[in-house]
Amino acid sequence: MRSMDNRRKRRSVDFTPRQSQIIALAASGLADKEIAAQLHRSLSTIRTHLRRLYRMHGLKNRAQAVAVWMNVAPRRKEQWRAVSRGAEPKHR
Repeated sequence: MRSMDNRRKRRSVDFTPRQSQIIALAASGLADKEIAAQLHRSLSTIRTHLRRLYRMHGLKNRAQAVAVWMNVAPRRKEQWRAVSRGAEPKHR
């Protein structure tokens, strides 16, 4: 029962624009260092964003974060495809 509540909670979460941007880049296969370079932020800033994102949404790792992010809304897959082609993700 408890795990079902956690799954419902995660599905109802909304990622901030910065979280979405970082997760989209992670989903496209970039390492933390590459994400930092692309966003003109320090490596520690990116890792802090990721740690807070995991904690805020009850996630255990990067793969789980990407999976949840892609399932939150159908447009996530479009953002991921755009980022994987080198385009900036659009936030609505």
